[in-house]
Amino acid sequence: MTQTDKLYNFLLSENGRPKRTDEIVREVYAPGCALARVGARVWDARKKYAVRIEGWHDRGNAALYHYAIIPFNWGNLFDEEVKLGADKETAFYRARQKYELSPSIQLKQPILI
Repeated sequence: MTQTDKLYNFLLSENGRPKRTDEIVREVYAPGCALARVGARVWDARKKYAVRIEGWHDRGNAALYHYAIIPFNWGNLFDEEVKLGADKETAFYRARQKYELSPSIQLKQPILI
């Protein structure tokens, strides 16, 4: 399994909870690897799996970044929150909450076969 595959699977784990770069390095790479490698593998995962992965700086430590897969089903909600001025972290949680609380939004999404 490649590092890209491991990263993709790790981002999907724990119900899609955003992951920090230090968590990714610890789970996906060997100890001591640079945080910069994560960004390159995120780019690879976006291309290989055709998914949307968003990232944002950690509020407490600017050296850390959070990454999360934005599901197709609520990607538009995420974009709306960002347009309204929310930072990406807040937009992620608001969009997820709106999607989970609104069955009508869920029904409007196309079904992929």
